Amino acid sequence: MNRVTPLLNVQDVARSLAFWRDLLGFEVVSTFDWEGRLAWARLKHGEVQLMLNGRGG
Repeated sequence: MNRVTPLLNVQDVARSLAFWRDLLGFEVVSTFDWEGRLAWARLKHGEVQLMLNGRGG
């Protein structure tokens, strides 16, 4: 294995995305909307990648 990309289940993807992007400097690689809401995002910062997944609700 050369790389692992964690998937973090979060209550609010948009709010979590703001934290990772605006405060920690991650770049948004791709997103997915479901029923008009941001439901998933993949981020990177250098060699580090992670995904945010909305739990719904």
